[in-house]
Amino acid sequence: MVRRFQPEKPDLTGYQEITRGFREVYGALDEQRFSRNAQQLEKISRNYQVSDYNQLQLDEQQIDWDFLFELAQRKFIAKENFDEKFKQQLTLYANLFGFDEMKLVELMTEAVSLVDGMIDQKALDKTIRQQKTVKRKKSAAYVGRAR
Repeated sequence: MVRRFQPEKPDLTGYQEITRGFREVYGALDEQRFSRNAQQLEKISRNYQVSDYNQLQLDEQQIDWDFLFELAQRKFIAKENFDEKFKQQLTLYANLFGFDEMKLVELMTEAVSLVDGMIDQKALDKTIRQQKTVKRKKSAAYVGRAR
């Protein structure tokens, strides 16, 4: 069995080693020529810059922020957490995973510090990742029972 799955060693006697270095193949970089064309290269690179406009467009109307703030306040989550960046992150979770306001607050309660009411971003991300894996396992178990 070991011989059967052991990798074959090819016979390399008929082959010639032709490995060369970069400079041997392409030659030295002509720095003067490169500097002469620097403006043109800069212009071309600007054409390939990704603009902020091309970012993922999220449906910000999906979340009722007043309702979310009220729910969060009841769970001792400080309103100072909700800056624009955090709102975008919550909107992303709502758009990608279909979380509503109540589910978002439930997830935030698992990542909030009861001392100051601030949310640990990494803990929230971890909680959401765990939430998605648990959901997948449950649906896989359900599919397995249906057969």
